[in-house]
Amino acid sequence: MYRFLFNTYNIQESVITGSERLFEYYTVAYENLSFRKPFANNLDDSIIVLNRANQYGRCKIGSEIFGSDMSSRHVKSSFVLAQFVNQDGSIDLYPKQVQYFISHSINLLNGFIEHKLAYIK
Repeated sequence: MYRFLFNTYNIQESVITGSERLFEYYTVAYENLSFRKPFANNLDDSIIVLNRANQYGRCKIGSEIFGSDMSSRHVKSSFVLAQFVNQDGSIDLYPKQVQYFISHSINLLNGFIEHKLAYIK
């Protein structure tokens, strides 16, 4: 209960683990590389995707601050138009709200790369 309230009211950096589908994200984003979850069958040439990421309530790009559902102070700036690509290649737009932001690092062949993502409701 304390952790839930902490994440709800605190817009500082907090740690999340587990439930995000980072493995599936990297498999789609980098089609030419193979990935595996920790403690999966040993594939020598595959990259391990750790299930640990940093969660944020707001994101600053340049001078603009983007909010999220967990950042009550910036909730007005948390609404976005989310693009979804259909199997036939067409694109649908839906007005949605950012629930929170995630930053995740992965050790690719040329070193660590940080990805910054938004979890959309």
